[in-house]
Amino acid sequence: MSNNGFEKPAVGTDDYYAFQYNPVTVADTQNWTFTGNAGVTGNNSGFTSGNATAPDGTQVAFLQTDDSSISQSISFPTSGIYTLSTVTAQRGNWNIGPQRANVYLDDVLVGMASPTSATYEKVSLAISASAGAHVLSFKGVAGNDCTLFIDQVTLVLQQ
Repeated sequence: MSNNGFEKPAVGTDDYYAFQYNPVTVADTQNWTFTGNAGVTGNNSGFTSGNATAPDGTQVAFLQTDDSSISQSISFPTSGIYTLSTVTAQRGNWNIGPQRANVYLDDVLVGMASPTSATYEKVSLAISASAGAHVLSFKGVAGNDCTLFIDQVTLVLQQ
């Protein structure tokens, strides 16, 4: 999995406008695809000023409404049970809750992330996958302007 920390493209920090909706995918530097009201934001921006700093680096991804999603094409080297780990938080300075993210492998719902506060919380999901190419997606589930932050996405084959 590439760019698990959402550091590309760099949007800056300590600036109200240090965020970008739907950043363009750039091969070899940022392999996530953002749609709807999704994007990346830096520490101490208009989005993150009510939250702790990014758990990994200086930026996090965000899902703002129910039309937002973040996805990445991935390839599993072998069939098996994989552990998907990530950290998520609610936005701490505006419309806290009830945003959550449904997690999909291809188009199959495999779990959800539902943080309860502006503090980053670890999420771990067991995912059964066949070897080969798949698409991992996080999709926002909120009917209004509520934001969820995502960082440190990793997939590891269980031994």
